[in-house]
Amino acid sequence: MNEHHLTHQEKPATVSTQSREFTHQVPTGVVPRRTGEITGAAGLMQQAPQASQHPAIWPLVIKDMADRDNFGKEKYKQRLQGFNGRDMLMDAYQEVLDLAVYLRGALYERDRC
Repeated sequence: MNEHHLTHQEKPATVSTQSREFTHQVPTGVVPRRTGEITGAAGLMQQAPQASQHPAIWPLVIKDMADRDNFGKEKYKQRLQGFNGRDMLMDAYQEVLDLAVYLRGALYERDRC
């Protein structure tokens, strides 16, 4: 169970931001969410990131990008190039829509386990 689902040690917390007041029961050590917003969505206020023993994310993303480039070379027998007959802006927009659905699904699942 992740920290967002802890129900023990709850205490009231009040967060004031730009003349809006939000009150929510918050488990100890968890940053409060704005009342009335979708659980797990943009209303989540977080603390600054802390150093950890885990790898930096940028090198992981760069490796994923290289792997994806190789996948495309194998599948299409060429790398992605400009002026290839497709509307890259529309392709990217459709990919972002898919991403939004996957992200929201992951938030939904995370908040319900």
